[in-house]
Amino acid sequence: MTAPDTTPEPPASGTVERYVHPSKLTNVDLAEQQRACYELRLRHHTIREIAAITGLSVGTVHKRITDEIETTVSPYREQYRVLERERLEGISRRLLDMMSKPHYVIEKGQVLTIQGEPVEDIAVTLACTDRFLRVQERRARLEGLDAPVKVDVEAAEVQVPAEALSLIERARRQAEELRQRLEEQQPSA
Repeated sequence: MTAPDTTPEPPASGTVERYVHPSKLTNVDLAEQQRACYELRLRHHTIREIAAITGLSVGTVHKRITDEIETTVSPYREQYRVLERERLEGISRRLLDMMSKPHYVIEKGQVLTIQGEPVEDIAVTLACTDRFLRVQERRARLEGLDAPVKVDVEAAEVQVPAEALSLIERARRQAEELRQRLEEQQPSA
């Protein structure tokens, strides 16, 4: 028994077939991916869950959802924004709760103390602050707010009154005299 012939038929005369590389998406495929990701997000799936369901990367899922929001005018657009606002608000509340609670340094399974007082660990607070700023940036982008533009500023020469210069110079001399007196009083090692 021989295998059936699977070679494609040559195109009819006068027609040209466009070759599309399998890794390239057509506009239809792209639109379907965007719509699927967007609808899954509206059903409260996380970005990672959507990536697992669709087989796309997390970054691609973000891009597909963002592109769908930007290009689609639909009743679901505002629904997505409301959902995203609620999610960001929940994250903000949890971060503020974590920042308000004391965190202590743990060493060898014990709370580290100095003179009987536990040592507070500020690393958690700093991490929460950093995350909170990122949430605020996301919220600003969601609302369409523009971040302030960084501007290069050239140093301008400032005219300092002569009295101020003389006071500064006198303070420097006094500080130098005091430093020299202190050095003379210290015993040499």
